[in-house]
Amino acid sequence: MANYIPDILSRRWVLLSPQRLSRPDDGKGDKKPSCVFCYGNENKTPPEVARYGGGETDKPGWKVRIVPNKYPITDIHEVIIHSPDCNRDIENLELSHVELIFKAYRERYNFHRKSGKVMIFCNHGFLAGASLTHPHSQLVVIPQQIRLDALSREPIANIAL
Repeated sequence: MANYIPDILSRRWVLLSPQRLSRPDDGKGDKKPSCVFCYGNENKTPPEVARYGGGETDKPGWKVRIVPNKYPITDIHEVIIHSPDCNRDIENLELSHVELIFKAYRERYNFHRKSGKVMIFCNHGFLAGASLTHPHSQLVVIPQQIRLDALSREPIANIAL
């Protein structure tokens, strides 16, 4: 699991998560592997913790699906799969479908909020750190004792290349 290590010089926490090194990367190589987030591949993910849109657990029929991340950053790390379609990002979905995604955000946030600081983010594309192209968001829970005020105390240093 992840290790939180205080950096004495910068007075910031550093998060080490070595299991993330083995996560998939469908942006490299000539052959694109079968997408684990698409319909029919539900058995290639950890068992779902929530779904919206119907169907049986861990089977097709869903519109939004939430599973634990196989390569977690923190002890609680979930993937919110926006739709079963690899090619339809959030801006191309019907409003009712987008509402389901936001319902999932709200319900998962409320489910985890007493466990720590809940962060939900959508790292779309490889430059943002996504290892799979299928549209999805992530939810991570940071322990309460870890301070998250670094952005307000420091200038932004991550400039897009």
